[in-house]
Amino acid sequence: MPIVLGTSFSVSAYEDEEEQSVAVKTGKVSVKDFKDESSIELDPLQMSVLSNKGFVKSEISNPQEAFGWVNQQMVFDNQSIHEVLKEISKWYGKEIEINIELSEDKKYTASYDNPSLVEVMDILAFVYGFEYENEKGRIIIK
Repeated sequence: MPIVLGTSFSVSAYEDEEEQSVAVKTGKVSVKDFKDESSIELDPLQMSVLSNKGFVKSEISNPQEAFGWVNQQMVFDNQSIHEVLKEISKWYGKEIEINIELSEDKKYTASYDNPSLVEVMDILAFVYGFEYENEKGRIIIK
């Protein structure tokens, strides 16, 4: 649970994910794990990831990737197709069903300004050689 000490920051905490993260853009944030009462402080361009193993603190190497969503920028930096699809699912609120095997070997780097779902999916389909359907509430990759 972040305690704000005059700052701008981003929190990622989804029920279906094992890890939660906090990224600090400006100021300072104190992050506390209420399970074991441990805490850490984060300075600008630092982030922490909390998992069942505790906190991991690191430097933010690509601020646009961490904070671009504030300005409707979708940024991927050397990510696997499954990581990319997970972000797309969150961004557009769509379930993604994958019916083919997608290689984790080919990493994806791209930046979009206020992209449409069709724009992003058409480019991914071309790069990774798949077809997709955009149905009500979900995307089917085949």
